[in-house]
Amino acid sequence: MNAARKIMLAIVPFVSISVSAEVTQFSLCTFNDGKKPAEIQAWLMDWRKLSKSSGMTYQLKILNPNAGGDHLQPGSQFGLLGTTPTLTTYGEGWDWWYSSKDARKSRENLQSIASCGANSIWVSTD
Repeated sequence: MNAARKIMLAIVPFVSISVSAEVTQFSLCTFNDGKKPAEIQAWLMDWRKLSKSSGMTYQLKILNPNAGGDHLQPGSQFGLLGTTPTLTTYGEGWDWWYSSKDARKSRENLQSIASCGANSIWVSTD
């Protein structure tokens, strides 16, 4: 038993332990005056092309409210749901979003369409 313990103690530090940690971000957005859902859809298509050409590992979807109580306002609000495989790719995505000149233009375009807040970040560990 003592020999097996010593072997395990010698091996464990060199074994890579992999943990799933997909990162999901949610933002609740409200359309700016005069802006319409078609504009955010067009922005998303442009964002996806830009993200892909920049090598980002980040997926983004628009969520349209259907039901959920008094806090949601269908037609004037939407959700942005972003996912990325790891905390590292999440950090790379945020660095790109706030430092790339092309991403800045996309960010400014998004801000002209809607105001986003109520951000939450979730990490799965299954």
